[in-house]
Amino acid sequence: MQHKYTVVKFASFNLSPRNAVYLRGYLGNLFKEKSPLLHNHLEDGSFRYKYPVVQYKIIEGNPLLVGLNEGADILNEIFLSIKVLIINGNRYHFDLKYLENSVFKIDFSPQPLLYRFFTPWMALNQHNINRYSQSSLEVQKHMLDSILVGNILSMMKGLGQHIDRDIIVDVRHREAIAHFKNQLMRVFWGTFKSNIRLPDFVGVGKAVSRGFGTIKMVENGALY
Repeated sequence: MQHKYTVVKFASFNLSPRNAVYLRGYLGNLFKEKSPLLHNHLEDGSFRYKYPVVQYKIIEGNPLLVGLNEGADILNEIFLSIKVLIINGNRYHFDLKYLENSVFKIDFSPQPLLYRFFTPWMALNQHNINRYSQSSLEVQKHMLDSILVGNILSMMKGLGQHIDRDIIVDVRHREAIAHFKNQLMRVFWGTFKSNIRLPDFVGVGKAVSRGFGTIKMVENGALY
């Protein structure tokens, strides 16, 4: 099953990854009449509890938007209308922006593929954080592997794709603390291997529309 995939890149910025939430707020509000998918809320104001098909990120200091399927169509519609970015109250003019359209297929690989987290992975929630904190390192590792498999399955469900094989992952992580909604949250950096092929710059875990959990494949020991 093929999926539409659009990436919008802006150049010559120097922003912190935490500014992804302000990027989302600005563009989601600016084009709120276009589609609720831009801010992941429904017309009645309630939250859309599905995998976000428009995602906002700050990668290596630069704003980046990812659109999947319907989200890809929306980014193509608004691309030419983005003339300026207002992020955390600051107005940014830019000389360069890029639009890349392609398709991808989530499928299985005969060899394990290596991915890196480009932004923090928010894996834990209020239901499992206590268990994680009180568990041994071995149990913690098993929990994170299982959570990541669930994250990938949730993404695939949100994209309307189903599989009939088991997803295998092997996470190598380090813990960190991130600010989220004025709270300190435990997050994870690192890499993971998996038997499934995923597109670059999609997010897994919680708060992916705000830039968390962004992944990218590592090939031959180097990011591409």
